Amino acid sequence: MATRLASRAIRPAKPATRLRLLPAAPPRRFASSYIPHLEPKPKRGIKIGYVFAAFAALGIGATSIGLWQYYQAFTAYPDSSSHPVRSKLRAALRLQQSGDYARASAVFQQAYDLALDLFRTGELAPEQDEALLRLSGIAVRWGGLWEEAGDLARAIEVYDTGFQPVAAAIEGFTKIGQGAAPTRKQVQRGAGIAMKLGDLWVQRGGGASPTSEATAEAERYYSWAVQELMRLNLTDKQRDQVKAQLSAQEEPLKVPISSTEPGRDEDEADLKLPSWVGEVELVAAMERLGDLYSRTGKIEYAQPLLQQAIAILLPPPPKEGPRPPLPPIPQRCHAATLMNNLSSALVAAASPTKAEIEASAKWAKQSLVVANGCRREAAHKRGDKSKDKTMQVPLADKEERECELTAIVSSYNLGKLCEMAKDPVEAEQWFVQSGRHAESLGLRDAAVQSNEAIRRLRRSPSAP
Repeated sequence: MATRLASRAIRPAKPATRLRLLPAAPPRRFASSYIPHLEPKPKRGIKIGYVFAAFAALGIGATSIGLWQYYQAFTAYPDSSSHPVRSKLRAALRLQQSGDYARASAVFQQAYDLALDLFRTGELAPEQDEALLRLSGIAVRWGGLWEEAGDLARAIEVYDTGFQPVAAAIEGFTKIGQGAAPTRKQVQRGAGIAMKLGDLWVQRGGGASPTSEATAEAERYYSWAVQELMRLNLTDKQRDQVKAQLSAQEEPLKVPISSTEPGRDEDEADLKLPSWVGEVELVAAMERLGDLYSRTGKIEYAQPLLQQAIAILLPPPPKEGPRPPLPPIPQRCHAATLMNNLSSALVAAASPTKAEIEASAKWAKQSLVVANGCRREAAHKRGDKSKDKTMQVPLADKEERECELTAIVSSYNLGKLCEMAKDPVEAEQWFVQSGRHAESLGLRDAAVQSNEAIRRLRRSPSAP
C-alpha cells in the first residue's frame, strides 16, 4: 500500500470520484524549548506541544457516544431500500465502538460506495455543495477509524478517498472553469483534509525528521491547502503581495490581512466530525508548511511563510491614520509562539553565523515582548493583585495561557542564544528568568531544564 500511496498525486479535475500541533490535532506546532544542536534533547523538557496536550486533557473531558445517539445520527443521509447509507453508517460506528475495526471499515466502504453512487446521480443532497460535504464526511469518519486503530497507511488512503472529489470540484473551476465556483465550506473541507493528510505523512515518516517520501507528500498537501485558502481569504491584491513576498524572501507584509471566521454545516454536525474538518485557517496551513520546511532545513522557504502567518495574526500598524484595535489576546499569543518558532528555525544549522544568531535573538525578544504584554493586559483585566497562589487563576483557565508558556520558552531560548554568542552572564540571567517563571506556574520540568542550563554554564571553563 505504501508504494501506491506515495505515487499518487493530487489528480487534475475530473468527474468526482478524496479525504496533523502541536497540542492538538497534530498538531499545531508550538514553540521549541531548546536549540537542538547545542545539547541533547531533554527526556523531560518543556516542549510547548506536550504541555498543551496536558492542558487540553484538563479542559476537555472524554466523551462517549451511546447506542441511542448512534441511532439519532446521520439523519441527513438517505436510507432507501436500494441505498441504505444511514443504516450502514450506524452499523459501522457500532462496530468501531466495539473495536472491530476490520468489519467496521468494510461497512464504511459500503456506505461510501452507496453515497458515491447517489452523488453521481445527484440524489445524495439537493445541492451539489451539500452532497460533496456529505460524501467527504463519510470518508473523514472512515479515515478516523484507521487513525484510531493506529494504521496510518490505511488512514491516509481513506482520507485521500474523501479529498479527491473535493479537490476535483475546486480545481475544475479554478483551473479550467468547469462547474460552479467552490463555496467557502468546500474549500475549508478540502483544506482541512489536505492538512490532516500532511500531518499523517509527517507522522508516518518519523515526526521531527520525516523521510524524503513523507516530506514530499506532506509538502504537496500542505501547499494545496495554503494555495486554496489564500484564494479564499485574500483579495487579488493581497494574494499577489503574498506570492511576491514568498518568492522574494523579503520582510513581512506591511498591510493588514484578515482571515474570516469559518462556517459550519449544520447537516455535517449530525456526523459529529472532528473539529479540524471545519475550523481551518490560512494561518494554520502556512504554519504547518513553514514548520515542515524548517524541520527539513529549508529555512529560505520556512521564514517567509512563518512571517506571513505572524502578519496575519498580528498585522503591523498602518503608517498613517488611527490604529485599529489589537487582535484578541489568544491570537496575539499564537503570533508570539510563531515568532519564537521562527527564532529557533533561524539557528537550526549546525554552525549558525553571527548574523543568524542576532536575527534569531531579535525574533525571540519580539516574541517575549508580545507574550509579556498580553500577560500584563490579561492580569489587569482580571484585577490580579494577590500574591497568594491559592487565589490565582489556574494556568489552564487563563486566556493568555499560550503566552505564559511562550514566555518561558522564549526566555530559555534567549539564554541559549547568549550562550552561542559567548555571553554566559546574560545567558544565565535569561535562564534564571525562564526557570522562575516556570516554577511560579508549577511547571517543574521546565524549571529543572533551566536550572540544569545554569549549572552547565557555571561548570563551563569560560564561566566568570
